Parts: sequence; C-alpha cells; structure tokens
Amino acid sequence: MREARWARLIRAWRSLPLIIALGACSDATAPKQPHIGRALVSPALTDAEPPPPLGIGGSVTITASGSFLPDVPLRASGLTLPPNIPVRVAVTGHVTRTQTDGLKFFCSFFVDLCAEFAFFLGEDPVPPSGVPTIDAAVAFASWDGADGVRAPESGDILTGPSGSELWVGRSPYFCDYSWFFGSGPCFTLGGGYVYTVHADSGDASGLLRATVTRQALGPAGGTVDLEAATSDGSTPEQARWYFVPDGGGVIDGGEPPIVMANGLQSPPDSEPRLTIAGRVSAGAVGPAAPPPATGSATDPAPTPRASSAASASWTSLDSCNDATTCHATIDAPTGTFVVTALVHATLRAAERRVDGSGGGGGAPELQLACAPQEVERAQVVTCTAGPVRAGAQMIITGWEFHPDDAHLSTIQRSDVSADQPTWSGKMVTSGDVKVIGTVDGRAADATAHVGVTNRAPLLARFDPPQATDDPDMSERPYQAAGEQGMFHIGHIHTDAHTIQLAGNLEVISEGPNSALGYFTGNPYQTLWAVHVNLSQLQPNSELAHLQRESSPAFEATVSCLRSQLPSLVAPIEEHEGTTMHPKSHAGRYAAKFNELAGPVIEHLVMQDNPLQAVDDALQPVIQAADMESAKADVDFRPTLCKLTLFAAPQ
Repeated sequence: MREARWARLIRAWRSLPLIIALGACSDATAPKQPHIGRALVSPALTDAEPPPPLGIGGSVTITASGSFLPDVPLRASGLTLPPNIPVRVAVTGHVTRTQTDGLKFFCSFFVDLCAEFAFFLGEDPVPPSGVPTIDAAVAFASWDGADGVRAPESGDILTGPSGSELWVGRSPYFCDYSWFFGSGPCFTLGGGYVYTVHADSGDASGLLRATVTRQALGPAGGTVDLEAATSDGSTPEQARWYFVPDGGGVIDGGEPPIVMANGLQSPPDSEPRLTIAGRVSAGAVGPAAPPPATGSATDPAPTPRASSAASASWTSLDSCNDATTCHATIDAPTGTFVVTALVHATLRAAERRVDGSGGGGGAPELQLACAPQEVERAQVVTCTAGPVRAGAQMIITGWEFHPDDAHLSTIQRSDVSADQPTWSGKMVTSGDVKVIGTVDGRAADATAHVGVTNRAPLLARFDPPQATDDPDMSERPYQAAGEQGMFHIGHIHTDAHTIQLAGNLEVISEGPNSALGYFTGNPYQTLWAVHVNLSQLQPNSELAHLQRESSPAFEATVSCLRSQLPSLVAPIEEHEGTTMHPKSHAGRYAAKFNELAGPVIEHLVMQDNPLQAVDDALQPVIQAADMESAKADVDFRPTLCKLTLFAAPQ
C-alpha cells in the first residue's frame, strides 16, 4: 500500500493545480499520539526574523490569516518610483502555520497517513519561495503589470532598472482533512510577505552613497540638504535627484478561519483523506478557489479582500541635476531621497530615508562614531551613539548595517541588547552602520561608514601527488593523432578535490556583521593523484615485447630497449608532478590556483549556502589552473627514448 500511495502522489505532483487526496489504512482503531516532523522548508526561518527595513517609498505587505490563502493575482501595489532607477526588490517575511486541534485529533487516529505527509503537515513557516513541490503560497512581483517573477529561495526577486509601479501577487495555499467525523482545515495561518525596493548602489569597485548633511523637517515637511559621493573618491557624474514619499500599504491576503463541521459529512465506509492544494499564479485575472472545507460543493469560494495600498507621487528635483549636493524642500514628513549617477560609466543609485514625523528638525540630533573607521578583515569594530547636545535624553530603538556589497542584505540587530548605545563585533565587509532612536522625544538617526581591507591571500595546501599504478589505464599504450602526450602511459587528475568548511569557515555571532560567514583558511583540499602504467613499463610486459632487445649500430633516433622501460617511470612521474617541479602538471596547477584563488577566498563573505558560494567562486579559478597545467605537455615533456606503441583504437 505504501508504494501505491506514493506512486499516486508522484503522479499528482505533475499536474497544476495540484490536489493530493489519499486514503489511509483502516486498521487504526485506537487514538495514538502522532509524530509530525518539522518540514524542512527553510532552516533559517525557524529563528526569529527581525522586521524588514523600509525601502524606497515604504513597503507593501500581503498578509496571511485564517484557514487558507486565496489567490492574490498580480496587482498594482501603490508603491511608485521614478522609472529606470537601478534597484533590487526584496521579499521578506513568512507565512506561519499552526496545526488545528482538528488535524491533531485526525492524526491521533491515522498516524501512518500523517507520518507519510509529515513534510506537508509540519509547522515550519513558509518562505516567499513557497511550499516546496506543490508551488503553494509563492510570492510574485513585476513592474507595471508585466509577467510575474516568482521569489527565489534566496536573493532578490527583481533586479535592474525599475518601472513606474511595483506589482505584487501570491499563489494560493490550502490544506484540508476529512473523515467520518467531519472535515476541516489543517492550519491556522498568519504572517505575510513584505516587499521593499532598495537602490542598487554598485559593488566594491565603486559605490554610490547619499548622506543628509542637514535637515529642518517636521510633521508638515521642511528642508533637507544632501550630498552624493562614491566609496573610492571618484566624482559621480550626471546626477539626478528624486524624492519618493511613503506609499505602498497592506494587501489583505487572508481569510477567516473555517470551522470544522460537527456532523457526519462522508459516507461511513469512505476512507479518510488529506487534501493539499496549490497553484502558481503569476498573473491570473481571478482567484483560484480551493476545495470547500465545509458545507456543500456549491458554497461560493471567498476572494481576497481589496488592497488598502495607496499610490504615492514621486518628485523629480530638477534644480539639483548634475550636482553632487542638493537642497530640497518637501511637503511630507517622511520619505526617501534617491540619487542616480554614473560611477565609472555605470549607472548606480543611492537612497537616504528621512523622517520628521516626530517634530523638531534642524541639525542632526544623534551622532555615531565607529572605531577604528577602517580595519583589516575579521578585526573588531565598536560603534558608539550619543546625542549631539550635551544633556539631551537619548533612547536607542534599533541598529542596522547596510553592506557596500550589493549581493548582501541589510543586517538588523535583533538581540535583546538592541537598545544599547554601542554595537561591537568583527567586521568582514565594508558598509554603513546606522543607529535609530529618539532624542528628547524626536525621531533621530545617524550613520557611520566602516571600511574593511583585505588580509594576505588564503593559500591552499598542495602536497606532492603520489604515483600509483593506474586502474583506469588497463588498455595498451598508444599515441593518438593530433594529441600531446601518450595515452595510457601516465597522467594526473589535477582538479579532483573536496571543500572542507570545518575549521576554515567562521560565522560572526554578534556585531554589525553578525551571521556573515568568512574564511580563516582556504577550504580547497586536493585529492589529486598521478597514475603511471607501471604494469606495462616492465621488461617482460606486452609493451616490452614491441621494443628492441639491442640498439643497431646506426640510428637517427634512439629507440627504447626492453631493459630500459623501468627507467622511464621516474621522468614520467616528474613530468606529471610527483616532485612538484614548477613546470610539471602539478606544479603549474598549484601555482596558478593559489595565485587566483588566494585573494578570492580571502575576501569571500557569505550570508547563506557557503558550499555554493565557494563552488561559484572557484569554478573559473579551476578552469584557469587546468589550462596552465596543460602547458607541461608543450614545454616540459620528458626526454625519453623512442617507444614503439600499440596502434590507436579505432
């Protein structure tokens, strides 16, 4: 029965919309305590997740509530931006799942059925990439109503030039059980997905930054002075300035709980069933209705409630065009200034949020100093906040770190000490540390930049490869036309390796770079080996019988004698690299690898999936090292007598 049930499951997975409805064995006569494991949707999401930072124009949230998630077709979010701004759109948050009492009671009888579907019945939160396999609760986004792009498992959902308005959506999600006592939903759902748009400021080669030098801003607006600069001191060119007031809002994407029916809803002899449904909806015009959990099949399916998103109107600050400074007057208390400029001929963008809703204004009220301002990677930095005016009452409400590296996400301080005036820890990547709080009851923030410099390259260890008889060289030695070297005499497996994270990878536990991983040693460990056809390089081998027993009196090219074959082993081994001669295959590979990989591994910083990050970083290095190693067949060929070889296979 187990094999038949899974076979039906696999067939069901291949259809969309997906509905899984499977029967259970009917021999469970007594209630049992079920064991429903936590579905491994995303281990990182099992930890507390800090609220996402506000982006350009605020944020947009699609909520989750009730017993199932209806389809939320792509719709205008109300978050408007100037078009063609280099941005990245992030989706954060998750949908929480709490098992209903009805499901727990159902699973206390049908333990085997629930155990087989434990992956789908766990309480792990669902990330924006959705429930694996069934494509349920997937977040989508696009610009101006274009086809939706689904949220990846990690990284941003959209990158590149912005459109005029962000569109967002989410596919449905439904789980139901039914048996002779009735039917009902599997979960009570909560949480939601939060969309934010951030400026793409560039990479380490040249970052664009925007800072507030002075502001006089209150609940009715005011004036703000800003400055644009680059991380390397070059001058931003063709600057364009904009102000985007907060827009966005909340899209109600949940439904009221569905109460389990008390009456008998299935025939007494029917099998208990679990129904789990989901469908990708990148741009549907109407909601997908899940099977009704109660009542008759004619009950209407609820639809998502209307969005409460309200459009914002951005302003182009034309008087600041082509200038690296801008004096702006705005009539809104909160919003985001955006500047675009060419940095080394590439269009970049920077954002700076202002908030005058707490009243006051004038000069900055909060100051932040980080010491040292520049450190070598993995050294400790301490940032200290304080009020500008002596005697003012300062209350810290949060800290953020905004990496210069656009591939890394903003880090928010989420521990119990987030209200402290200092933030300290190892730093492995450059960026802006930001402190947020109030001074004498007025909202205030301050930013300080910390630079990180490289350490010495992290070199891999290359021990000389050992030579052994080659089990994969069982064929007779031959020379292939147009090839360098002799097949089945000797070769080296240069790029065979493993990645050893233990002892080489460290994850920072606290401070502005908390949860970032970096390397203290090179994780590349070679598994290379030299294989020489020792069995053929013997006086009594098949190859030996092709050679002369003695040399003729006159011969232009010295032919190998049978007795000389064992003496060929040493030069072949040196050519392959057992002595690590700098011109050998192994010597060239090791030198080129460390030349390129040492700096790459040293400055590699990761937020997730370190194995994939290392593989991606080392792939071009290994290709270059292989190409360098091949040169040994051109200018470091062993000086051998002339071997008579077998004919090449056809």
